[in-house]
Formats: sequence, C-alpha cells, structure tokens
Amino acid sequence: MKKIKILTVLFIFFSFNCFLIGEENNFDLCDKFKDNFKSEIENNSLKIFEDDRGVVISLVSKIFFDLGASNLKEEMISILKKTSSLLNKIPNFVRVEGHTDNIPIKKENSKGGNFTNWELSAARSLKVLRFLIDQGDVAPYRLSSEAFGQYRPLGNNKTSEGRAFNRRVDIIILRKNEDSLSGRPLN
Repeated sequence: MKKIKILTVLFIFFSFNCFLIGEENNFDLCDKFKDNFKSEIENNSLKIFEDDRGVVISLVSKIFFDLGASNLKEEMISILKKTSSLLNKIPNFVRVEGHTDNIPIKKENSKGGNFTNWELSAARSLKVLRFLIDQGDVAPYRLSSEAFGQYRPLGNNKTSEGRAFNRRVDIIILRKNEDSLSGRPLN
C-alpha cells in the first residue's frame, strides 16, 4: 500500500512538473520563432504571438495568396520551409487554421473553384498543411486543419485594414497538453 501511495505522489509530481515545463517551453518557443522570423515580422508578413492554445504564427494572406485563390505564392514557400524546419525540432501537435474576411466571393472572380469564404479558408488551410507534410517533412499525425471562413475575425470587417488582417492562415503550435484535433486536454 505504501508503494502505491509513493508512486501516486511521484506520478502527480512529475505530471504537474511536465505541465509546467510545457508551459515554460511555449514562452521559449514563441521567442525562438520570433527570432527566426524577425525580418518577416518587421515587414508585416506575419505575426507571432502566444494565446491560450499555444504559439500562433499568423500569415497575412494578401502577401501569400492571390485574392480569392488558394495556391501558395512564392513569398510563402520560404516562410513555410523555415517553419517546417523549426516544427521538426519540437514534438508538439500543430493546427493550421484558415480565415477570411466577410466579403462574399463572386463566382466569376473565384480562382480554383472556391465559391464561399468557408471553402476558400479550408482550401488555404489544406494547401499549407499539404506543404508542411509534402515539402517540409512534418509528420502528418501531428497536423490538423480547420476552416473558419469569416466567422472568427480578429480585425474589424468594416475597414479595409481589418478585412486584410482577417484574411489569414494561422499555424498554431499547440501546448503540449492539447490534442491537435479537438483542442481538448489529453487524458
């Protein structure tokens, strides 16, 4: 009985400390990504910050995608290669999220068959995810994709600047204790 209590106490202690280490590493991880992307941050190509999900690399779409299209522009390739290299050095799950503004896509302006903002955000998210797997060699089991269309804006959709900020793809390096698919804590 005494052995079980000692093992239980040790398990709780190490579990708690692993959680804390995971939290501390996210701060270090955020700084590491910021250091590696200084010039891109300075020219407003991307933003890197931390929130309750983990470290967020937010890619501004006007630089990386043509309006209404999901094909990756050349400017995004080097950033995704650098991101892949850094992701391959850590064990965390990664979620790629697609977002758009609230301006409806006109069918005649749609490039690549994306007729709604939701479909466009999904296509962009999946293009980034496929690049991370196919050209960045990130393990597929670590990745997931989500599409939010216009429904999770960070900027004001009534201004052109706000809409531009809402047209983005976020690469989220999830905290070590979160499941990549649901965002729920792992048991």
